[in-house]
Amino acid sequence: MTKQTHKPPRPTPPAPDRPRASDRQVGGSHYKDMPVAPWEAMEAWMPPAELRGYHKGVVIGYLAREGAKGGDEDVAKASHHLQRLVELIEEGRA
Repeated sequence: MTKQTHKPPRPTPPAPDRPRASDRQVGGSHYKDMPVAPWEAMEAWMPPAELRGYHKGVVIGYLAREGAKGGDEDVAKASHHLQRLVELIEEGRA
């Protein structure tokens, strides 16, 4: 019996007119106002597997709390982190 491995499909690149995740912020400007945004520091310091796990964990957290706390904005924040994860995967950095 041959062991099958699941290979996810290659992510579709963002539309050219869509801003990169790092060019925008959902829910304020507190990170954009910083000289170095926290996820930029993490991207510089963390190995790819940890960076991938970070973004996945943040997405899970936002989606888990959306009904009790942030509502639609938390769904948008989760989507923002997924967008950044897809960009990192396409760049071979996660």
